[in-house]
Amino acid sequence: MIGTHKHRGVVSAVTLEGSWGYHEYDWVARPGDFVYELPGTAHTLYSDDPNGMKALFWLNGAIEFYDENANYDFTADVFWFIDHYVTYCEANGIEINKDMFI
Repeated sequence: MIGTHKHRGVVSAVTLEGSWGYHEYDWVARPGDFVYELPGTAHTLYSDDPNGMKALFWLNGAIEFYDENANYDFTADVFWFIDHYVTYCEANGIEINKDMFI
């Protein structure tokens, strides 16, 4: 499960294996299904598939995350991911791959 979140840009997804959906909707994506999401809707991704799921998501823009009480928690954007990566590497003695930064 991925916590409740809202995209600031459009999202496209193709399901490769297993199944997944959002608790807020009554559909389930299965292998070969294409999903297109408009920005601004909050949803909570889940997979009940016992073998897990694989999907390819194309994200445009930042993602806002919310806690279990629907209160804003944090925004994940390119700067958050860079900081998350660098902080993790530094805390675990892993060399930072500078080729990731253009």
